Amino acid sequence: MQQSEEQLSCRDSFGDLTWVQRKGKAEKIAAGANGSLWKLEGSAVGGRQIYQWSDANWKKIGTKGFTALAIDPNGVPWAVDNQRMLYKRTEEKWEFIADQIVDIAIGADKTVFVLS
Repeated sequence: MQQSEEQLSCRDSFGDLTWVQRKGKAEKIAAGANGSLWKLEGSAVGGRQIYQWSDANWKKIGTKGFTALAIDPNGVPWAVDNQRMLYKRTEEKWEFIADQIVDIAIGADKTVFVLS
């Protein structure tokens, strides 16, 4: 799938289904219950880079390459890298959680689900 120059959209309000466009491209997006917005962008070879929407721009977070992304209700990103290792962002670093993971999802009650 080729990336396009289309605007990235996200749901801004759950009640009235208002949508707000955000500039940029993304392969995957994820949002936290706290309103934080994250994306994966770049080449699948070596893993995609993770970005957070901050101050009307996308801010690159670290240099790891990722293939899957989920955001917990507190806005903390969890991501799977191209080596199938699961990480959680803690302060300014990625904390290793588990290996042999393919995908991740996080429920509203903070339950983490992984596909291995």
